[in-house]
Amino acid sequence: MINEDKLYILMQELNRAQRKGLITRAAMERVLAPLAGMNEKWQDSYAEEMIPVLRTSEDEEEVLVRMQLCVQLISESAVMEGGEGKKTASGAVSWEEEEDGDGAYGSDGKNVRGGGTQPNIRTKSAARKNEPSTRPKTRGEAGGDAQNHPAKGGRRTKIVPEANEGMAQQITRNIKKQMLKQEDDTGIYLYRFTLPTDREEEMYLEQAWQNGGKFGYVDNAYPCGIFDRKELSQIVFDKITIFYGGNGSGKSTLLNLIAERLKLNRVAPHNSGEIFDRYRGACEYVLGHDEEGFELRIPSGSRIITSDDVFDYMLAMRTRNEEITEGKQEAREEYAKLKFGASVKFKSMDDYDTMRQQILARSRSVSRRQFIRRTAGQEVELLSNGETALAYFEKKIKSKTLYCLDEPENSLSPSMQLELVKLLEKRAGEEECQLIMATHSPFLLAMKGAKVYNLDACPAQVCHWWELENVRIYYEFFKEHGALFY
Repeated sequence: MINEDKLYILMQELNRAQRKGLITRAAMERVLAPLAGMNEKWQDSYAEEMIPVLRTSEDEEEVLVRMQLCVQLISESAVMEGGEGKKTASGAVSWEEEEDGDGAYGSDGKNVRGGGTQPNIRTKSAARKNEPSTRPKTRGEAGGDAQNHPAKGGRRTKIVPEANEGMAQQITRNIKKQMLKQEDDTGIYLYRFTLPTDREEEMYLEQAWQNGGKFGYVDNAYPCGIFDRKELSQIVFDKITIFYGGNGSGKSTLLNLIAERLKLNRVAPHNSGEIFDRYRGACEYVLGHDEEGFELRIPSGSRIITSDDVFDYMLAMRTRNEEITEGKQEAREEYAKLKFGASVKFKSMDDYDTMRQQILARSRSVSRRQFIRRTAGQEVELLSNGETALAYFEKKIKSKTLYCLDEPENSLSPSMQLELVKLLEKRAGEEECQLIMATHSPFLLAMKGAKVYNLDACPAQVCHWWELENVRIYYEFFKEHGALFY
């Protein structure tokens, strides 16, 4: 399995170098070529070595020369680790004399005809310790091992993958496909989030020991056990990523872990437990990259918005209007007293506010209504719950920001949900927001370009919105009553 995190950064650096004119497309493919014959460990090492090479090199020639040094270093490390010079990055090493034909490689690892490079890597099937290879020998091998083994004066040359050749080609194709895909990654601030499901037992025991030593206990193990049983350990994000699932599936928990780990702004409190902070701290994440390959940061103002935030906003508006209504009655009585009563005499600063109010009340340019508004405040025009909620999202969701939205469809009618879809698609599209949502709504699930994680499935998986149980229930219901719509 490929270490996608470092390969992702490597591909971004290659794209950046090509856009700057540092390297050509052919050179990009030459840099990627060694990965095809490496296992996961050596792919990771190769990517780690090449990333600073691409960031600090001044031209294509320097990149390719330093790439050859990286390949040589990894090959030598593989030989040393394998013992007796037998094993390399993919599991085994073989030494061959230069071959004739189009694929010939020289002693320096360069392709004699094509000018490319090839790492000294070969699959396990061709060379096992103390076992002869079953393939036909080359002319050099027929002449004796002294010509072939570097310890005996031979030359280290091309290592040909055999059993793994098809897999290597597939890996190369996938890498190239991923490179092309990453061209449209602008706006993906959070690329990957990893849950510590493999450490849940360890964290549980640590908390139990902290609570009482060997007789310790844990009252509330939340969120341990939620994602482990769903076999969910990693989420890879798109511009719009949606978590779908029934009650208790972990949608909101996942949003809260992401929001807390990234330290996003929030208003409403979240569910917690004894292990929550420990669990949150063990989560890992990888940020996206900009068009030049530099790592992005979580934008200032990024936040999590929950249904509680929307309800609290509507309640605050109503409460404020009630307070203003009460203040208006007091202002009416105060206006008459200040307008027509005795003049206020200034004796100390305690009289300042009263005198200022009297001057305002007696001013010819200020009417009674204006005085009451200035004194008591202006009431907010109250809309329906759905209209107020939609207005809230329009006001709070800014451009070029990351948002976690927990069931934003609450309080919204179907028509209002469609309006919300338009708003969110616009924000995620031309305004470059990244949205991570938890929802049951078929309208939100069907958003253009949304990546949907089904948390009801085991293991949890990415799927199409029309495959989800909630959507299928709606479909079957309307299908059963379809005759009524004609």
